[in-house]
Amino acid sequence: MINITEVRVSPRHNEEEKLKAFASITIDNSFVVRGLKIIMRGSGNLFVAMPSRLTRSGESQDVCHPINQQTRDMVERLVLAKYEEESQIRAKNRAAGGGSDHQTKSGEKKDSPDNSPFSAISTRRD
Repeated sequence: MINITEVRVSPRHNEEEKLKAFASITIDNSFVVRGLKIIMRGSGNLFVAMPSRLTRSGESQDVCHPINQQTRDMVERLVLAKYEEESQIRAKNRAAGGGSDHQTKSGEKKDSPDNSPFSAISTRRD
């Protein structure tokens, strides 16, 4: 089984759209998968779509994906948990009269409190 060591979620600002957020995961602090999408189904349930591209015929094809249900379930569970966590933080910020993101009034990013086992762990060197 793989070890997902980081989950990042970037919520979209238009809550009326089906696409709720983009996400990325890091596997074993070694490999990043970007372009996961959190989408609202017509039934009101969220699901995680794998990164995809359009083929020449116009069909969508996954670029990468889990090859067994156990791994797919784990990825979806971790990504949706992080999305719910981010949604709660955004809701608290809005209720407090702040913006919907983790930003100061000057526009600077600030750290968000996060004691979750799904918190982002960054070992990248830019």
